[in-house]
Amino acid sequence: MLYSAFSALIPDGRLVIDTLNPGQGQLNHLMNVTHLEGSWEMRDESTVDKWGHRKPGIHPQVIETTIWYDRVQPNGSLQRVRTQFDLRYIHQRELALLLELAGFGRVDWYGSYELDPWEPESDRIIAVAHKDSV
Repeated sequence: MLYSAFSALIPDGRLVIDTLNPGQGQLNHLMNVTHLEGSWEMRDESTVDKWGHRKPGIHPQVIETTIWYDRVQPNGSLQRVRTQFDLRYIHQRELALLLELAGFGRVDWYGSYELDPWEPESDRIIAVAHKDSV
């Protein structure tokens, strides 16, 4: 997939990847706990709450994920939508190698949306991969 992204970019184009940094602290925070991940007021005055629960998968680097969206109407009635999926996480060194193999010449690494430099304890892995001009 990264090779396809590389091929689709024009020279001097950029690919931005934003993912969880799977440090031990971040994984411990996520695993086996249900979190309220967001709450939004809708135009019809209902509220949507997003809940998530994650646990280690049976395969390495896999998180079994369950997400619930609860829509609460002003009268208190509730509609719930539930989805499940497996999420494979990636380490920074693995992503760096995959980007190199796909042909990206330079990658800028950040650890937050404030563009702090990436460090092993950062919450995020944000990669800005550059396709060199021809």
